[in-house]
Amino acid sequence: MMTRDMRLLPLIFLSLLGAPEPLAGQAGPSEFSLRDLVRAANGHLGVAARNLASGRRETHDGGRRFLLGRTRALVVAVAVLDHLRRRGGSPSETLPYPRRAYRGHGVLGRRHAERFRIDALIRHALRTGDPSALDLLHAMVGAEGVATCMKRLGITGFGRITSLAEERAFILGRVDERLSALPPEILARWFDDGETRALDPLVFDGDPRKAPGFASRLARARNDARAAGLNTATPAALVALIAAIWKGEAGHPHDCALLAEELRSARRLTFADRLPVCWQAAGLHESRPGVSISAGVIETGDGPVVLALCANGYSWREMVDGFFARMGRTITFRLAPKAADRIATEARLPRGVLAAGLLPRAAADDLEATCRVRPRAAADRLTGSSRELFRRGEDPTLVIVAGGESPRHVAVRWCLPGGRWITDRATLPAGGFHLRSFVLGRPPGISASGGKGDRISGEFRVRVAVDGELVLDAPFTVSTRAP
Repeated sequence: MMTRDMRLLPLIFLSLLGAPEPLAGQAGPSEFSLRDLVRAANGHLGVAARNLASGRRETHDGGRRFLLGRTRALVVAVAVLDHLRRRGGSPSETLPYPRRAYRGHGVLGRRHAERFRIDALIRHALRTGDPSALDLLHAMVGAEGVATCMKRLGITGFGRITSLAEERAFILGRVDERLSALPPEILARWFDDGETRALDPLVFDGDPRKAPGFASRLARARNDARAAGLNTATPAALVALIAAIWKGEAGHPHDCALLAEELRSARRLTFADRLPVCWQAAGLHESRPGVSISAGVIETGDGPVVLALCANGYSWREMVDGFFARMGRTITFRLAPKAADRIATEARLPRGVLAAGLLPRAAADDLEATCRVRPRAAADRLTGSSRELFRRGEDPTLVIVAGGESPRHVAVRWCLPGGRWITDRATLPAGGFHLRSFVLGRPPGISASGGKGDRISGEFRVRVAVDGELVLDAPFTVSTRAP
């Protein structure tokens, strides 16, 4: 017999395809309550949020513990920077990267001949989730050092924060006790990189992943890790830590500024995908088996809203991302009710942004060479040649010419035919002027005729914000006709 919650699920899931952002003065579409969203599927969702300006809060199961995955890099980074300050060190110090520290593919890869700056390791761990960078940082302070730092900050709700190597040995050891005895770099080559021959063939008769019941034992082992408090946190603890960073209270002000900048440049935040593009989003996101987390800050016109959304027990990642997007939208508008009246509707170029417009891909590539030596000339060319119609073979490419002494954070929303959209975020590096281009690709399942692999055509719109300022809001058409 179908329950009310089961009947509610498809309705809620379809509602996740709502309009990408309201116009100024408009409220968002009717929202289901958080309780309805949570009840609509068989899993656990934890939510905590706070408006740092007004103090408004919202929570649902905010005290439940969830696995952090590699998003624990933020906790480790806070502890490392605190450790450096207390011993008179600097984030510019370098660390060696021995072969035994390899934890799988990432930015560091197998570059063992190099030394890496600590601030660069923090960047790699936060922006890309590099596993080797995370464990190199963790080795500086250890689980006890992380716990001491959190206690000093008065933040509770974190479990034992370990290295990736210790976590992996615990989980895989529950699957097969022989795995826990292997060196971390061997486990990384086997478990992450897929090198079956990395395991000793004299000990293992074939790949353990192909043994009956491996997947179910692995899932139970992850549950055991969560039950043991290994690399777990409550949504409330994540909100408290991010709020402390944003207010400059998680250590030295320069360290908090460094972490805030890395959060602005980090991975995509699922819960920000359906918010106005001119609201800056900063934070971490991870979605993989056993771990689903989005935690960060939305800077609205009615105060910064810190959110942490966590989930476990869901097998469909797209469903979790959909719930996170709807929850983020619901909570942000609820905690920042005046923000809808302050959404920018007129595009303007803030200081340091010379031009933004649309060009065919070939023209954008040609403009890039000009920008390297004469950015103002490139901006003049872009302003005079921005297009509204693109024919077959002309990939619509957004081009932005911007620069300055600080990084510039760009948010782009492509509004597609049929009411769907894609959100893209990127960071332009500090120093000098830079050109950044975004190509409208071929999103899965979206095409002009519905046929797989067809080119998208029809009426589009692109909205672009740089550092929270709307710089472009332009409609354009893509035609299947030849030029």
